[in-house]
Amino acid sequence: MKISVLFNGWINIPHSYAIVNCMQLIHIYKNFSDKIEIYIQEPEYFQERWNAHRQLIYGDEYNEILRSLKKWNGEHIDLIYSISFPYDVSPSVNTPKCIYYTSEMLILDNMYFKPRFDSIQDINKHLLINNQLYFTTPSLWSYRGMTLNYDIDENRNRIISNGSDCNIFKRLPQYIRDTIRSNLGITKDTILLGLFGAMTQNKGVHYLLIAIYNIILVHGRTNYKLILKGNDNLYDSKTKVEMVLNELNLPTQILNYIIFIGDTLTFSTMNEMYNIVDLYVSPYIAEGFNLSPLEALSSGTRVVIPRTGSTVEYMSDIQKNGGSDFITYVDSIVLKNNMGESYNHINTVDLVSAILSVDFSNELDPSTMISYINKEYSWSKASELLYEYFLYVIANHNNNRALFSI
Repeated sequence: MKISVLFNGWINIPHSYAIVNCMQLIHIYKNFSDKIEIYIQEPEYFQERWNAHRQLIYGDEYNEILRSLKKWNGEHIDLIYSISFPYDVSPSVNTPKCIYYTSEMLILDNMYFKPRFDSIQDINKHLLINNQLYFTTPSLWSYRGMTLNYDIDENRNRIISNGSDCNIFKRLPQYIRDTIRSNLGITKDTILLGLFGAMTQNKGVHYLLIAIYNIILVHGRTNYKLILKGNDNLYDSKTKVEMVLNELNLPTQILNYIIFIGDTLTFSTMNEMYNIVDLYVSPYIAEGFNLSPLEALSSGTRVVIPRTGSTVEYMSDIQKNGGSDFITYVDSIVLKNNMGESYNHINTVDLVSAILSVDFSNELDPSTMISYINKEYSWSKASELLYEYFLYVIANHNNNRALFSI
């Protein structure tokens, strides 16, 4: 018998939570449409202005799947799966709810939850009373962020990794990569660094801007360039980058070595972006999972990441399974600010050294690594784990209700 699940999450905006929700939806539909009756409902966005930028970015086949899903109209459901921000922990009458969350800075205070609570103690009391609320998160780092303050039984809080779709993020032939680079005015001898994301503070773009300044104007490696792919529709990324450049007081000539793209791009175009960079550099301060380096590896592109934080969890596994030549670590330590938030600290001298240590003289074969990612870190694998968790949540909720009624 089919289970009925309401996916109450963001869909039509180019936000990381919407991407996670959509890729899980697509692959659950592809793998389990005979076992799950899928309903969708899109909650309000974190910022009202995001409504002006609604679009699907996943390609014709996947976009059509998303458009074909049934909008919920009050039908019976066995489970609610919630993925938006703030995290909706409002109780659902007689129906279990599973809430997706991340914890970038290892702390989840009352600003992360709705309805609004006055204190962490009030949230903890609410979560203890409402045992029909379950949680899932993509990393141990995020899991620790929840359990530091909240007494949630481990059976109600499961780690299910995010993934990559190796049918989309894949290595392109050399001639295609060369053509795209040429169209962007990037010469063959250029070593192109990349960082893609919202350009919010947690992405560590200031570390990378200082590093590219030192690489080019201090070390004289003028064959290096940096491409930044922002998300102007949601975060006005270009303004954020300009503010960082002004704060750092870097010479304006550094702009000659930086390419900025603020437009929202389709997944296939993003794959091209990963393919044309020689090195994807993610010197993040805080991340709940950090999806972009995984997509970069799926595209056969080398990456540089910190030794600490959430990303190293899956990177260390991939490194042991075909990715050792593709992953370079920059030394980092975890510090706490005066609000108790944990974050990565990186010395830019170490970041420069890590970038310059990468040898680009030989073309690497990424096939073993990509095969492992497709097996262990795909959205298809994530959908299987999520389906298993759905079954567990529904069964556990029904057992608890039966015990309570005795």
